[in-house]
Amino acid sequence: MAYGQAEEPRGMQRFLKYWSLFVIGGFLLFTMGLIVSGAAGFKEVQVNDVAVKVNYITGTKEVILTPGYKIFFPIISEIHTFDRSPNEFIMAGEVDQDSNHVHKLTVRANDGSNFWFEALKIHYQIIPEKIDVVVDDSGQGDAFKYSWVKSYARSVLRDEFGRFNAEDIANPTNYGKATMEAKRRLNEQLNPHGIEIIQIVTPKPKFVEAFEKAIENRKLANQEVQKL
Repeated sequence: MAYGQAEEPRGMQRFLKYWSLFVIGGFLLFTMGLIVSGAAGFKEVQVNDVAVKVNYITGTKEVILTPGYKIFFPIISEIHTFDRSPNEFIMAGEVDQDSNHVHKLTVRANDGSNFWFEALKIHYQIIPEKIDVVVDDSGQGDAFKYSWVKSYARSVLRDEFGRFNAEDIANPTNYGKATMEAKRRLNEQLNPHGIEIIQIVTPKPKFVEAFEKAIENRKLANQEVQKL
């Protein structure tokens, strides 16, 4: 009986030891999960990030523009980070691939003819100082990338390039002016949502082959007249 009684406490001690290790390990994993997810009361804002701290009790939002570890109260508040790096919206090809890569831009000129751009690119980014507006209008994460530029870009670009006839829009000066005006109008519409157009990269417009040849012949004829 003495031997059996001695083994029982040892077995219990081993059980308690392993159980303690299990509990401690689980606690550490849980804590690490909170830290990684940013739910532990502090979150790191990277150099290329901008953040907003949302207070769920008062509904207030604090814009955070400087990198580093930021403190908040879990459940009561939370910090959301956003990448402030520029994004690229591409209009190219025949089909939409995703929200930032849609089919090419085709335009009807004011003389009724059609032309298109093989690969028109729009560079845009969030406005750091308006990140609270981005959260209100678009939600968290990359949601701002999926609708705003796509919603406005095609109609505005068609408007501005369509003001010219086919021959005039072939002039780089004219489609450069149209590009600048399109950028101005897009920013006018997108800035209130916390998004800014940085640059619109416009390639040379394309026409059907016969029209391309006619424009080229007209250009050569004008050059000859100037020489004479």
